Formats: sequence, structure tokens, C-alpha cells
Amino acid sequence: MNLVVALTMFSGIAVSSCLFMSIYFFFVRKENKFLDITIGLIFFSMAMRISKSMLIYLVNGMSLTQISIVLLGYTIAAPLLLLHFKYLFSESKKFKVYNLVHFLGPIVLFLILITDSYRANDVYIWGNYFFLIYLIYIGVKYIFNSKYKSKLTKWHHYLYYGMFGLIIAFSIQNFSRGQTNYTIGLIIASTIIYVLFFVALNSPSVIKKKYSAKVTHELIENIKIALERDKMYLQSGISIAQLSKTLDSPEYLVSKAINAVYGKNFKDVINGFRIADVKTKLINPNFLNEKIENLAFDVGFNTSSAFYSAFKKETSMSPRSYQKSHQKFE
Repeated sequence: MNLVVALTMFSGIAVSSCLFMSIYFFFVRKENKFLDITIGLIFFSMAMRISKSMLIYLVNGMSLTQISIVLLGYTIAAPLLLLHFKYLFSESKKFKVYNLVHFLGPIVLFLILITDSYRANDVYIWGNYFFLIYLIYIGVKYIFNSKYKSKLTKWHHYLYYGMFGLIIAFSIQNFSRGQTNYTIGLIIASTIIYVLFFVALNSPSVIKKKYSAKVTHELIENIKIALERDKMYLQSGISIAQLSKTLDSPEYLVSKAINAVYGKNFKDVINGFRIADVKTKLINPNFLNEKIENLAFDVGFNTSSAFYSAFKKETSMSPRSYQKSHQKFE
């Protein structure tokens, strides 16, 4: 088996792995539509980029339109990765129109390349810089931010550093036009995809394992213990993923059990417990002079606006009105 055949097979399987992950996130995994679509598109863009490297290596040529489309798909992965992390930690999971501004960079690069074929290599280098800027921002904003440390899984770290590795691999190809360096870059990129693929397969937060779809009495009791006795709702930013990890149960089962026990979704249940704690303190004479915002933060709310909104939803009145109404009856 010669080098060309071996490299083709090695990289071809990496492309197939990317496409498998794209299909899985697009059509199989149904945790969060927006987050799943962003990851699916990122893997699809990497499949395009590695395929481009393979074709250049094998046939030493692609049309300008093909190269431009690959560049567009590749650079779009950068803002997609940012939006994935942004909405991972955001209470709202709906796409905002103003986020479209992030895609102007890839479009500009695409237009430059498709109108000037002689600058193809330079434009791809600019694309790498564009991607690198986004990776640095994501690292500072989310990956290395202690605020989000407890919410990041092993998969998130591998995904982030994997993208960094791919930038290095593609930069080796663009900065060094020799066939040897181009081959090295292709091997590195394919290897990184293999690593991400196998990490995903072994990450419960990514690939659902086969569990019983039945909500057991044991699970219900464990949820009650975690929320009612251990008061996990007091943890700021507690997520169903964290609770599921603590209970060693899949998220969809925990969500189903919570709904069966409390008749509400996870967010409303957590807020309900928090509001109940605040209500108790509001009518306690020892807390009459305590700032309401401090009471909210003590039970796990991150912002006063989120607290007031939840309190209004739970009681149909403001915290101060609730406090005054109970003082009248005492």
C-alpha cells in the first residue's frame, strides 16, 4: 500500500467521522435544537475543509468556486463555535438576529477569494487568523473563566482544543506549500478528528447511552433527596446536566422524572424551591431589613431580574407586596 492510498483512506475515514457526527447532531440527538445544529454544522465544515485538502493532495486542483465555498464553510465554523458556547450558558436558547454580524467576516473572505484566484493561499491564511481570533475570545470568555468551570464537560474542552489543533494543521499547509508539509497538516487534522470522534462516543453528554426509558421509584427518591434535603437548587447556575451527573442518570430521564413528580420543567422546579425559601425569609422578622436582592442571590439566582420575574410568575405579586400582605395579617 503506497502513501497516497494510505493517506486517502486515513483522511477519508476522518471525513466520514465528521459526516457521521453531523448527521447525529442534525437528526438523532434532540437535546437542544440550536446547540445541536451549531455542532453539526461545525463538523460538516471540517468535513469540507479536510476533503479540500484531500482533493488538492490527490488531484492537485479544484475549481475556484469549490475552493471559495470550502473557505466559507470553514470560516463560518468560528462564529458557530462562539454561538454554541454563548447559548450553552444563556437562559435563552433562541437565535438572535444581531448574531448574524458574526458571519460577515466569512462572507467577505468568500467574496475576496471568488473574485481573485491568485490570492487563494493568502485568503485561506486570513481565514485561519479569523478563526484564531474567535478561539482566543472563546477561551477568555468561557473556557478559562472560573464562572463557567463547573459547567464545562470534558467534551467541551476537547472540542475547543481540537479546533485549535485543526487551525495549526491547516496553517502548516497554508504557510508551507511543499507536499511534505501539506501531508503532515492533513495527517494532523485527520488525527484530531479521530480523537474528537472517540471522545464524543465516550461522553454521555454527547452520545446518549441506552438506558431504560422507565422512570424508577429509586430515581424519583434520589431527585427528592437532591432537591428537598440536599437543596442543590441553592447552587448558582445549577443545570439539569449537573443534577443528572450527580444522580448518574441520563438527562432525559431526570427531566421526565422531575415533570412526573412536580408537574413542572426543571427550570420552574428550581425557581419554585428558591422562591419558597425567599418567601419564608420575607415574612421572618429577622430578615425584615435585609435587601431583597441579597435574599435572591443567597438562594441561587444570578440576577435580580431573573429573580423578580420568577417571583412574579410564582406568586403573581412583587416580593415587597408579598411581604407587606403578610405583615397585615400578623
